Amino acid sequence: LGTPVISLPPWTRAILEPAVPDEEGNFDHYQPSTPGFEAAHAFGCARFTLDVWERYIGQPLTWHFHDHYDRLEISILPGWDNAQYGYGFLELGSQFVKDGRTLPFSLDFDIIAHEVGHAFVYSVLGIPDPGAEFPEYLGFQEAFSDCVSLIAAMHFPSVIDNVLTVTRGNLY
Repeated sequence: LGTPVISLPPWTRAILEPAVPDEEGNFDHYQPSTPGFEAAHAFGCARFTLDVWERYIGQPLTWHFHDHYDRLEISILPGWDNAQYGYGFLELGSQFVKDGRTLPFSLDFDIIAHEVGHAFVYSVLGIPDPGAEFPEYLGFQEAFSDCVSLIAAMHFPSVIDNVLTVTRGNLY
């Protein structure tokens, strides 16, 4: 099957100009379809998810990779059909729809928050020993990350309004 390839930060290939905040620290000067918008959106989603969950755990998240990297590197890979969280990085690809559209994961809160959920598992519970990632553990990782995303999304009033409208308040 070949030798696994592990790419760790920093990203060494070509990059676009990073999204830069304005003098007040905001990114709202980026408009959709302008350079930097996807990067600012991905950062905003990751930061919002961290803010929500750091309030729940009562402290800032200490990255499990903090001994080697001082921050999470977010990379947008438009030609890739997946998203993943790894040691110091979050990579976001795209969904390629049969009708020819490309849906960038960098604009999908659910996907970004899910990947940040993996960071919480590793940072709070630790990294499993090599060879100890049994199917039950992998299932837990995915389910927990889904819950991180779902609970973070419920902090948007529009999501709550939609859930209550669709369910007519019956949340069972």
